[in-house]
This record gives sequence, C-alpha cells and structure tokens, in this order.
Amino acid sequence: NLDFSSLKYNLNFCTENKMQGLAHARKNILPFLMLSVMKFKLTNYDASDYKLLEYKLNNLSKLGYNCNSVDIFTIFKYDNKHFYYKTDIFVPDKKSKLSNREQRDNWLMNYIDHGYKFIGKSKKIYIFKAEKNIKVKETDNSLLLKYFKTNKTLTNILLVFTALFLSFLLIPNVFVNNSPNEFITNGSILLHYAPLVFCLSLIVRFINNYMQTEKIKNTLTKQTRPKINNTREYSFILSNWLFIISILVLISGFCLDTIERKTVPVNDNILSLNDLGYTSDRSETYTKSSSLFINEFYSYFENNDDEALKINYYRFDTNKKANKNLDNYLKTNNYKKKKQIANGYLLSNDSNYDSIIFVKNEQLIIVQTTLNLLKDDIYQKLLNFNY
Repeated sequence: NLDFSSLKYNLNFCTENKMQGLAHARKNILPFLMLSVMKFKLTNYDASDYKLLEYKLNNLSKLGYNCNSVDIFTIFKYDNKHFYYKTDIFVPDKKSKLSNREQRDNWLMNYIDHGYKFIGKSKKIYIFKAEKNIKVKETDNSLLLKYFKTNKTLTNILLVFTALFLSFLLIPNVFVNNSPNEFITNGSILLHYAPLVFCLSLIVRFINNYMQTEKIKNTLTKQTRPKINNTREYSFILSNWLFIISILVLISGFCLDTIERKTVPVNDNILSLNDLGYTSDRSETYTKSSSLFINEFYSYFENNDDEALKINYYRFDTNKKANKNLDNYLKTNNYKKKKQIANGYLLSNDSNYDSIIFVKNEQLIIVQTTLNLLKDDIYQKLLNFNY
C-alpha cells in the first residue's frame, strides 16, 4: 500500500530544495563569472612606454578581452573578439603654418580615415582601435625624437631631482625621529613609515621613465621603433603599484589613527593638579590608544587660571623598552637643561624645571607643566603617584 500524499509531499520537498540549491549556487558563482568575463587593468603608462601599452592591449585582445575606452584604470570585457590597437603620440610641427589644434585634428582624422576608432587618451598617449590590422602612417620619427630629446628629457630630470630631494627631506626622519609619539596607534606607525614607501616609489617610477626615454631616443635616432620586452612590463608594474601602495598606506594611516584614538572618562589613576596641591576642575575625559609597539597610551590635559598640566603615559612589555623610548624622546626633543634623577630627568627650556620624564613599572611617563617642579619637591609627588 502506497501513501500517495506522503510521496507527493516528499517529491515537492525535494524539488523545492533543489531549486533553492540552484539559486544559492547561482548566487555564489555569479561574482566569479563576472570576474572571468572582465579584467580591471592599470593603464597609467608614461609616454616613454606608449608602445608597451599597445603591446598590452593587443595581447589582451588576442585572449578575447577588449575595451571601448582607455583611462588611468581600464575595464576590459570578454567578448571573444580580436581587435587591433594602435598607440601614438601627437607632436606638433612648429614649422607648419597650421595651429597645433588643426594639426592634431588632421592627425586624428588620418587614423579615422584609415578605419581606426579613437577610444581614449592616457596622459600623452592616444589610443586607437580597429577590426583589421591596418597600416597607417604614425607620428614622424624626427618629431618624436625632438619631443623625447627636449620636453620629455627635461621633465624626467626635474622629476628625478624632485624625488631625490623629497627623499633627502623625508627618509632620514623615518630613522631619526623615533619618539614614542610616532607609534601610539597603528595608524601613526603606518604614517611614520609611509614616506619610505612613497619616496621609493617615486624614485623607481621616475628613474624608470628616464631610462626608458633614453632607450627610445637611441632607437629613434636609428630610425626604428621601440622594441618591447618583459623587463619593461615588470618595471612598469613595480613603479606604479609601489606608488599606489604608498597612497593606500597614507590613507589607511590617517583613518586608523583617527579611529584608534578613543576619548574615555577620567579615573583616579590620572594625575591632576589637585594631586599636586593646586585647585582645579578636573577634565572629564582623556585620550587613550594602543598599538603594536605600545601596549597602552593615554594623554591628559588640565589647566586653571594660572597653572597647566599635560601628562603622556606609555606602557611597554619591559623596562628596557621603556628606557629605550626615554632615550629616543630625549634625542628628538632638545631641552636646554636636563637634571638627572633616580629613574629619569627633570627638563627645562628656561630658568625653571617645568617638565619631567621617567620610567616606572614598565611605564614611560612624561609630565609637562607650568610649575617649578623643584619648588617644594613637587617632582617627588609626580614620582610617587600611583599611576
């Protein structure tokens, strides 16, 4: 005896599960299908690499990936078609009676009349596309050589000089300025080392462009066109992605630094002017953060009509790290006078010792005031406070 109602229910249940499974699979596989039919490429090529861009576009087209426009970043869609791309640089002829704009329009029409479609411009490079490999007269070698010898060479020299100058200004600070304030958040750590990546990316990028320009000048002098090799492609990828990474590091650094600095209510472990014998209304909050290098940091500021107090507290894993950061702080902050005490220094830039730095229980503590800390041994109260 068959229970047809039960059988019907089971069949419906299986069918529904199958349809749900197919829908779920379709939902999961759709992003992968989209990625397989599209490519997102960096096409921010320098003028010295204009034939490398042509080589790249044609190789992608052989695989069935094509674009309808070209910019700094370009989307290539898979259409299983093979197009032919041309890249060229427009250089006006100063001997011509036509204006630069008229020369450019005539130059563009030469490509269009031969069956090419203008699809965009990346910096100085014009990009054209056609269904057939059509021969067309490109910019004259003599005009290209003149452009690369004058305009481009001068620009490259200025850019290389700028990169080296910025490196001279910024990179030493990465290694010299190791004050603990540089490492109070993970964002501030990124910002501290960002100039290293940024300057390196500029040097690699501009020197690569300079060297490639010199190679092009040599080939154009021999009345030939630039040759393409994998080394050029790798140097382009390295120089551009280093620059992009440096920008991402800067943006991430600023965002993380802002997010990781938290404002929290004051507690009894925060030193105040009242603890030093001065009347004052305590501030309600203080700033707190932590990072890979510093287990805990807080900064507190308080003042009344006559006195002010600021305390920075850094907690480390060991006293050794705390003492090392004490030395780093003193190296990056030049005080006129230092008076050594048991576990730190009294500091001054005028007649009074108004600041103190010391290590206590794996903590580096820096207190800046408007008080004379030697008066009535105020600095002893600072040392003995239960941080």
